[in-house]
Amino acid sequence: MAEETESFMDDFGKKIKEVLDSVGEVFKSNIDPSRITAVMEELDVQASKVIATFGQGRENIVGIKQAMADAVVSVKALGGSFQDVLDTQNNIANTLGRNLVLASDSYKDLYAAAEASDQSSSTIVESFKNVGISVYDSSKQIEGILNTAREIGVSGSLVTGEVLNNMDLLNKYTFQGGVDGLAKMAAQAVNLRINVNAIGATLDKAFNPESAIEMAAAMQRLGATQSDLLDPLRLMDLAQNDPAELQNQIAEMSKQFVELNEKGQFEIMPGAKRQMKEIADAMGMDISNLTKMAIGSAELEDKMSKISFPDTFTEEQKTMIANMAEMEGGEYKIQLGGDKLGIAEAIERLKSGGDDAMQDLMDSAKPKTLEELTKEQLGYTAAMKASLSTLEDRIPYAIASMRGVSQGQTKLMKGTEAVTGAFDTDALSVKTIRNQFNDLYEGVSGSISQNGIDFENLSDSINKFGDYFNTSFTESFKNLDEKVNEAVGYKITEILKKMDESLNIGTKSTETKTETPTATPIQTVTTTPPTSTNNNLAVNNLNTTTTENKTNTNVSENKNISQITLDINVNSSNVDKDKVIEIISRTEVVQAINSEIKKLNTTNGLTTT
Repeated sequence: MAEETESFMDDFGKKIKEVLDSVGEVFKSNIDPSRITAVMEELDVQASKVIATFGQGRENIVGIKQAMADAVVSVKALGGSFQDVLDTQNNIANTLGRNLVLASDSYKDLYAAAEASDQSSSTIVESFKNVGISVYDSSKQIEGILNTAREIGVSGSLVTGEVLNNMDLLNKYTFQGGVDGLAKMAAQAVNLRINVNAIGATLDKAFNPESAIEMAAAMQRLGATQSDLLDPLRLMDLAQNDPAELQNQIAEMSKQFVELNEKGQFEIMPGAKRQMKEIADAMGMDISNLTKMAIGSAELEDKMSKISFPDTFTEEQKTMIANMAEMEGGEYKIQLGGDKLGIAEAIERLKSGGDDAMQDLMDSAKPKTLEELTKEQLGYTAAMKASLSTLEDRIPYAIASMRGVSQGQTKLMKGTEAVTGAFDTDALSVKTIRNQFNDLYEGVSGSISQNGIDFENLSDSINKFGDYFNTSFTESFKNLDEKVNEAVGYKITEILKKMDESLNIGTKSTETKTETPTATPIQTVTTTPPTSTNNNLAVNNLNTTTTENKTNTNVSENKNISQITLDINVNSSNVDKDKVIEIISRTEVVQAINSEIKKLNTTNGLTTT
């Protein structure tokens, strides 16, 4: 025993250490810049999706962010996540068709209602809203339904489903206690293994005076003994004002046709089957639903008659114990605390109050909040993880939902649009740029032919293309400051200046001026006296000679034009020799000449040998 205790304490100590380590990691993540940034982006993206469904701009995004961020911790405590908060918000907005931003506490309540009842939040809200019950009251109504089901020991999710599926009955008939009355009717229906709508046709017939008279007469003729079903006025009153009691009266009437056979099984008496069929037809019910009601009602009555309950038990407690008992070998038995007990023995233990399991049984019937139910349904491991998760991202969500952060994100977005908008001009449109490239291509290709190169035209085409880009971008940059200032209230130049100042705070300038060496052109160009009478320029004696290390060596015929020596003849005094050399030295000219040279083997004496 001592060893077992010691082992348990060791395991317990390890668990405590794991929890403490986890807490430490969680606190670290709260101040992790990357995590703060990630949460800021996630919250903004999801809040933007919400306003997108609303068809709104970013004016209300701060309120949406704050409502969802404030709800995260409480939803995590129940085993949920930020995604559940988002899903709840979207479900409600889509269900109602209205731009409703929930109060932060409502996310937790609706999440708990959905988890505890195994229903979706959209189904819950829609069903209650259809009968005039507010979104904020719907979770409280679910809590009452679950407590009603638990009191008599039937499935809470099934009862809730029956209530939600038949909520329209509240608009057609008057239930004692409203939703509570419908919940009691649903709980009894589940206990009898039928659906609430099984008596829907009966309610409709009893609601009408003429059909109510016909039904009462048929019940008298067929031997029904329930007085409430034999009086047409009483039938009408029950249908209109207390459908739950009408269902109860039908169940009480039907059990007279059931017997317990020698095998300990409940069955419809052979001679009563035709009679029950006619009763079902008279009430507008399906015979299968009526027989299920009859057997379920007879079984419950048999249990209640054979169990000696203490006087202190309420009717709900008696029903709960009866529903936990099941027939075995002609005797009702109940499973308690791992033991299968005869019902009499179980009741004796309950009377003595000495059995913790029995006390737990009684405690289970006590009313509970949705929050308590949801947490208890998690299991201890999941509950521990849920508790730890509530410490995660508190600081990131607080920062992410700040008004200043949202305003900063909006300004950054508008500033980016302003920057790109400054360059969104006609001069820099795709069409205009394409046309400029077309002009350049035509100018370059038109300047080079088998007769030589028209350098003047080539130079004009290149200069026009360069002037176009210089002018277009210069104008855009001039507008940039103004556009950004209009969007965010700051000029780009001011922002960059502030950034530069902040980066140089507390530092001294150690810059030294250095001379930038002038690049030496790769080309070596020589000229000879004019020998041609042609007014065009001619390039003669194209010799492939490298200039690297000032050593002349032969190169292949594909050598780049930038590495050859040109012998240029100029026959006109109007042509500036230096200008020609400058034009030829341009990269784009060299590339164009190279391209043409590759196409030609021999052109007017110009060879690539």
